Amino acid sequence: MKMLTLVRMTLVEQWRQKTPWGFLAVAVLMLLPAFLPLQAISINGQAAAGDALRGGLLHFAQFVALFLAAALTSSLLPAELERGTILLLVTKPLSRFEVLLGKGLAAGLWMLAAWTCWGVIAALALSIKLGSSLFLPTLFGFVASSLVSWVVVAFTLFASCLAPATTALVATVFAWILSMAARQLAPVAETMGSSMNARLLEAVSWVLPIGWLTETAERLSLGSAPGGSLALAFGLMAFWGLAAFGVFARRDLSSGG
Repeated sequence: MKMLTLVRMTLVEQWRQKTPWGFLAVAVLMLLPAFLPLQAISINGQAAAGDALRGGLLHFAQFVALFLAAALTSSLLPAELERGTILLLVTKPLSRFEVLLGKGLAAGLWMLAAWTCWGVIAALALSIKLGSSLFLPTLFGFVASSLVSWVVVAFTLFASCLAPATTALVATVFAWILSMAARQLAPVAETMGSSMNARLLEAVSWVLPIGWLTETAERLSLGSAPGGSLALAFGLMAFWGLAAFGVFARRDLSSGG
């Protein structure tokens, strides 16, 4: 129960800060399709522009959500360490695992709430212009996309156990860019006959595979079976979460940030 109290306190603290404004700005942009001069052109009963618009909104939201999730999570532990309040938390009594899990759950709940809100707004906007058949697929696609943000939260939490908030944020963005680049370069290396480099690049691409996870969310929104994708996504969350705990469990909390 004390861990749930920590989750609630973290959510309230983020609400009192300027965290909601970034989420609100994205929510306003999700309304744009309702004001665009679109026509409900149907092909075999399907809105022709629906999938393209939904995909565009999802990709835009994913790009912004990566920075929002990283910025939100990167400061959770470092702020407690700098203020010295982390020592109070672990004497509540709360174990280090509960502190870490509570912080991660709070960030994850923020992102789930954000994606649900964005999804409702985007689904309504597209339904108004292109038909009600787009509402549920759009909403489901956005809610499923919170999976991507949870992986970002887990990785950023790991980075924040090693470094200050700003460094953890930069490390998350760098890991994302590196993973994307490795994913694009792996087939090139394979074509050039360098199988070892191709396997190495493929391994690096799994550090923070935002593109792959986004595609998984899109498949879910279209009603396609993700296969083992969901299990692998949750596996990534567990991996980075355990890595974070491994570092946090050995950290000297009295040393501050």
